[in-house]
Amino acid sequence: MIYEMQTNAPLIHEKFQFGDSESDHFETEGYYIFEHCLTDEALEEGRSHIDRMLDQRVDDFPGTEMMSPHQLGEKWMWDIMTDPKILDFVERRLGQNLVLWHADLLCKEPEIGREILWHQDQAYWDAQQVRAPLAILWVPFDDVDEANGTMSVLPGEHVNGMLPGLSIEGDFFGLAVSPEALPQDSEEREVIYRLRAGQAGTHSSYVPHRSRPNLSNAWRRVMTMHFMRADAKEMGERHYTSYLDQQKFDREYYLVRGEDVNNRGLKRSPFE
Repeated sequence: MIYEMQTNAPLIHEKFQFGDSESDHFETEGYYIFEHCLTDEALEEGRSHIDRMLDQRVDDFPGTEMMSPHQLGEKWMWDIMTDPKILDFVERRLGQNLVLWHADLLCKEPEIGREILWHQDQAYWDAQQVRAPLAILWVPFDDVDEANGTMSVLPGEHVNGMLPGLSIEGDFFGLAVSPEALPQDSEEREVIYRLRAGQAGTHSSYVPHRSRPNLSNAWRRVMTMHFMRADAKEMGERHYTSYLDQQKFDREYYLVRGEDVNNRGLKRSPFE
C-alpha cells in the first residue's frame, strides 16, 4: 500500500532557505539550524503517518530505527524529501546531479530511547566504499531537547577530517569516535539541538555528533535524509529490515535531480 500526503498545502515552509550566510555558517561551524522547515500542515500529517507506522511494527521488531521506509510505500516521506525547496538546498551543497542515498525515521520511545555515542557519519559511508560528499537533513516531528534525546554537534571539528574510531559489536549504529580523539572540552563546546517540531538541522558528515537517551515521557520522532552526488564512483550495498514483517530488503538509490551521469540506470522514484 502507498501512503501519500493528503494536504494540498505546501510541505516546506516559505522561509526555508540555504543562501550565502547559511552556507558560510555551515562551512565554518560544520552545521546549520533552520528556523523553519516543515509547514504546520506537513508536520501534522507527518505525525499521523509516523504514529500509524509505529502501530504497524511487527511485535518483535528490534527497535524503532526504520530505515528507508520510502521503499516500503511511505510516499509522504518521499514527497517531503523531493520537494523543490529541499532539493535546492541539496543542490547548493552538492551540485545539480543528485541521488537520494538513504532516509530513515529515528524514533526514541519515552523513557527507554537509547543513547548514541559520538560518531561521524562519514565513517559509515567510507566503510561502504562510498567516499562521496553528502548532504544531510535532520527534521524533528516533536519538540526536542536534552530530556527526550535530542542531538548535539561539535562545532568546527569537521575540519579535522576522519577521527580514530572504534566499533561497537551488535549495534546498527556500530561506529563511534574514540574518546581520546575528542576535544577534552567537548561537553562545554557541544551545540545541543533544542528545536521546535518542524525546524531542521544539517551537519557535515565529518562533524562529530551524538544523541542523548530519552529520559522523558514524550516521544522523540525524527526524520533524516541523506543525499549524494550522482557522479560518485561507488554507491555501496546495504540491507535493511522491514518494520512491517522483518523481511530483508536491499537499499536502492534514486536520481532526484539532474542526470544519471554514470549511466547506472537509476530510477527517478520508488513509485514508478
